[in-house]
Amino acid sequence: MLKFSNQPISVIANYLCFDSQSHFGAVFKSIVGMTPQNYRMKNMLVSSQKNLEV
Repeated sequence: MLKFSNQPISVIANYLCFDSQSHFGAVFKSIVGMTPQNYRMKNMLVSSQKNLEV
């Protein structure tokens, strides 16, 4: 959802039944190694670069 939508992170956290955005962020970071915002930004850059290469 972070990679393929523009939904706010708080909406994604709520959709996934987290009590808060901060709890979602902490769990996400413990698993992925970066915050949801950083993950989204990194993957948006990769997607944009791929589109430029085509």
